[in-house]
Amino acid sequence: MLRLGHLWRVFFGFVSVVVALLIAQPGASGPVLPLIGAIATGGALYVESWRFDRASDSVRAKTGVLGLTRLRVYRLSALRRIVVRVRSAPIPAGVGRVVPQALLRRGYVQLLLEFVDDDEAEPPQRVVVQTEPLRGRAHLHTLAKHLSDTLSIPLHAQGP
Repeated sequence: MLRLGHLWRVFFGFVSVVVALLIAQPGASGPVLPLIGAIATGGALYVESWRFDRASDSVRAKTGVLGLTRLRVYRLSALRRIVVRVRSAPIPAGVGRVVPQALLRRGYVQLLLEFVDDDEAEPPQRVVVQTEPLRGRAHLHTLAKHLSDTLSIPLHAQGP
C-alpha cells in the first residue's frame, strides 16, 4: 500500500491541538478560532491511500475524511505506464534582477498513472496520484521509479 503525505497530517493535528488550547482559555471568543480548528481537524483526519494489488488485478484509490471516503478502483492490467510530468512557468522579464530567481521558480511536478482500456482507439485515462511544487521533483521521481520497478510498468518523464 502506498500512503502519501503523512507530515501535513501531523502539522494539521498540531494546529488542532494548539487551537483547542487557545479556545479553552478564558476570554477566547469569536468565530475565527473554531473555524481554524475545524479546518485543521479536517486536514488531520483526511486520508489518501493507493493500493496496488496484483492478486485482484486492481488499483484502489481511497480519499476522504474518516468514514466519508471515496473509493475508486482501476484495473492494474490496464496500467500502461507511470508518468512524472513537470510543468514550469517562465519568470517574467526583469523580475529576476530584483528578486533571486530561485525564489521565483514556479511550477509543479505530478505523478500520474496512465490506464488504457481494451479498446486501444480510446485515449488513455490519466489519473493524478500526487502533485507537488518543483522542489518535490526528486521525491516523486523516486516514488515513481519504485512503483515502476515493483509493478514492472514502464516509467515515462515529461517536461523539462
